[in-house]
Amino acid sequence: MAENATLKAEVAQLRERVAKLERLVSRNSGNSGMPPSVDDLPGRRRPMERTSDDIAGRRPGKQPGADGKALAWSNEVAEGDTVEHFPDGPCQCGADLGQAADLGVTARHQQIEIPLVVARRFEHRLHSVACRCGALHTAPRPVGVPAVPVSLGVNLQAWCVYLLVVHAIPVHRVSELVASLTGAQPSPGFVHSVPGAAQGCGRGQRAHPPARSFPQ
Repeated sequence: MAENATLKAEVAQLRERVAKLERLVSRNSGNSGMPPSVDDLPGRRRPMERTSDDIAGRRPGKQPGADGKALAWSNEVAEGDTVEHFPDGPCQCGADLGQAADLGVTARHQQIEIPLVVARRFEHRLHSVACRCGALHTAPRPVGVPAVPVSLGVNLQAWCVYLLVVHAIPVHRVSELVASLTGAQPSPGFVHSVPGAAQGCGRGQRAHPPARSFPQ
């Protein structure tokens, strides 16, 4: 027990000495009164170079007179994006507030939000009909829907191309990102093939208007 107590005391002393040394080493001519000559000593971190803005005394962030990005109230709210809130529950008198008279809007608050992006499964059913003359007619497949039973849509392909090409995100990370953000699960092989296939599709559309889609 005595030996453990001694070891703990020594460890505490060592930690204190290390912390003190780290504080000393972190000091330089930029954050203390030390001369610039100490900045070249081994282990010393050189002070950050001052920019022209620092020398001119400009504060970080928006400068006076510059165009701002403040959130502004807008009267252009899409139909269906207005949510009405009413008090619920009982009044102190015991009456149900759901039956109370509406006195109108007391306050309004706008919030800019991203709607939840969830991949949905659409089923395209191609019907056949028989004319009175006996001829049969079958509806054509919609543009962008391939002949395979199950495929990934063009919007999801556009996500993959955007992440791969614009942001240079690796193929496996794109596959994981799309899965976590939308619930769809494109394979890395599919993601890897999308940019080239989309480029070929774009060239082919000049001679063949119907768009292609690519199965997983």
